[in-house]
Amino acid sequence: MCRLIVVLLLLCSIPAIADLQQLDAIKLKPREQRITLLEQTLNDAQFTTYPLDYQLSYIRTLANDYRDSGNAQKALPILQQYLATNALHEPQFGYLYLSLAHSYYLLQQYDEAEKTVQLGLSFATEPQHTNLHLLLVNRLGAIYHNTGRYEDAIKLLLNNLPLAEANSNQRYLEGLYSQLGRNLERLTHYQQALEFKLKAFAIAKAIYPEENLASSYYGLGQSYLDLALYPDAKFYFQKSLELDLLKNDPLDIGHSQMKLSFSEFKLGNLESAIIFAEAARGSFITANSARDQAWVELNLSTIYLDKQQLQQAQNALQKAQLYFFAKDAEVNMQSDVWYNLARLRHLSTTPPFSYDELDKAIAIETEHGYITKHIRSLALKQQFAMANQDLSLALEISLQLAAIRQRVHEQAIELQRSIALSTLEHNRKDLTITQLELERIKQQRLVEQQKQQQLLALFVFVIVLLLSLIITAIVFYRRKLEQREKDYLATLMTQKDNLFSDISHDLRTPLTALSLTIEAVECGLMPADSDTFKKLSGKVVTLTTLVEDISELARLNSPDFKLKSEPVNVFAYLEELKDSLSLMVKQHQFTFRNQLGNGLILQLDKSRMTQVLFNLITNSAKYTHAPGQVSFSAEVTERGVYFCIEDTSPGVSDAAIPKLFERLYREDSARSQGKGNGLGLAIVKRIVSLHGGEVWASHSPLGGLKVCIIFPIVN
Repeated sequence: MCRLIVVLLLLCSIPAIADLQQLDAIKLKPREQRITLLEQTLNDAQFTTYPLDYQLSYIRTLANDYRDSGNAQKALPILQQYLATNALHEPQFGYLYLSLAHSYYLLQQYDEAEKTVQLGLSFATEPQHTNLHLLLVNRLGAIYHNTGRYEDAIKLLLNNLPLAEANSNQRYLEGLYSQLGRNLERLTHYQQALEFKLKAFAIAKAIYPEENLASSYYGLGQSYLDLALYPDAKFYFQKSLELDLLKNDPLDIGHSQMKLSFSEFKLGNLESAIIFAEAARGSFITANSARDQAWVELNLSTIYLDKQQLQQAQNALQKAQLYFFAKDAEVNMQSDVWYNLARLRHLSTTPPFSYDELDKAIAIETEHGYITKHIRSLALKQQFAMANQDLSLALEISLQLAAIRQRVHEQAIELQRSIALSTLEHNRKDLTITQLELERIKQQRLVEQQKQQQLLALFVFVIVLLLSLIITAIVFYRRKLEQREKDYLATLMTQKDNLFSDISHDLRTPLTALSLTIEAVECGLMPADSDTFKKLSGKVVTLTTLVEDISELARLNSPDFKLKSEPVNVFAYLEELKDSLSLMVKQHQFTFRNQLGNGLILQLDKSRMTQVLFNLITNSAKYTHAPGQVSFSAEVTERGVYFCIEDTSPGVSDAAIPKLFERLYREDSARSQGKGNGLGLAIVKRIVSLHGGEVWASHSPLGGLKVCIIFPIVN
């Protein structure tokens, strides 16, 4: 009898095993063939007899294939019908809601997508459903991003960041970091966006194969594009396109081609920009994406306007206008169309210029918070006002631009504060929940009059308890702040002691060598000849250089130190330095590229600026293996005047990059080899900072180190 039961159980399990094996086999097929097989399986009358997990796997696989092949519309009825006829509250159904929300998202039905995500979250309320919860949060952040609710997206993602960081599966954390980067860049917090994207990229490189990193490269390219670092942006978009071509997804290929077009446009390579844009148009036609085709036409109109090809620009704008003005949700693109129409009017007519198109663009940008575009449109309107000799309007716009830039700066500070106080926000939410619970108790007390005294006593007890907790929390928080202050002071003292220790060590070593050499001469162990005195002189020079650099750094950090700034024609100044810089690297190949305009004026202390450039070029020449290559370039970007010094191998380690500008820091690597005293780059950083600029280091594509400086252009 027992044997018979075992045989029956085995026979019952065979269809389930066969179904699972059949699904695994189908997944290995090419996409089009896989879709056909899955459709046949779902239409089979036996499908409803499959175990629930297998049914869900078939449904999700088919829906994903529809979406990936550009047919998200076909995924909707399958998912909607299955969810309508299977109203089980099982966690697995949360993944179907996630798939349905993704389909709505691709079809730009964002309201439906948001409602569907909220339904899916109701299936992910338990700790064991954290993975589903994080996937739904990620999708909701993308919906907020595409509907312009960037601050809501950032709050949502920051609130769930601790949950993702505690999760063992790093891909969920990578997704949240990426979404944070995308939303931060929309609020023009480009540097913070890049930091989150670099965190996401580090995780992605560790857990995904190279062929799956296309979106990561694309995101980094967008950040460098926003930071006006166009050569870096072009590099990452090229990497993204290479990987997209391997997967042969026309939609992704088109997006990478469009970003390459934009990078080439910003670099001034207009013909290359047109070639990439037209290639993107072909990709979007293949993907049957009318929206992206209109996006191509809009960007082509921008390029044609720069080339003064007004008829081509007008034709492209008409195509873009035909699509985007028919879509109420495309307000972002509508503002770009109005802006380009204003540019077309400007180039094709003479003053006085009409403000109609620009006012429509500005109205959209003001309503939806498109800060970067708002600044762009106001700047063009100010140009129109000047051409129309409307000086009062030009002054008013100038004040508006200053206010907007101040607001952006304040928002950046507030964002840093929000990130730092995310934990406190959790506590506030807990307090809000407690207050809501008290309100419920209060209402219940009013309804149940016969228990008024008991409920009143309970209410008083709860209030006292809460006050005690709040007082305790305040005391604890104050003590914590005091402890942080003590720790900070202790850290400062430790840094001071370490600085003195490092200086004394760097002085003691040559002094000891000098003393031993003198004693050897006195004792007759070494001859008192010219070679010995040269060695002594070399040690004295080393000491003198170290003391001078320490003195120089102290002088630069003194509150009384002032730069001797003057208006400098930067192009002419660099041309004067060209020969001197070349002589400093004569043992290497030297490339000098000065792309600045001859009329560009900056307030600079020429002697200090020369000190910075000589220091950086000398470092590259000193630490680069001969024969090597040293490159200097200067160009104007949207952020300011951009100087860059690059060299060939050897490079520095990832861990050393952030420490290069610290005092007395010297990397223990082939690049250092005991050269220098570790103060040169600290002096460079201080001088650049006094000029109001920024300096940073990164790995160079040439194989060595890349040091970049940006000075803002102040009108």
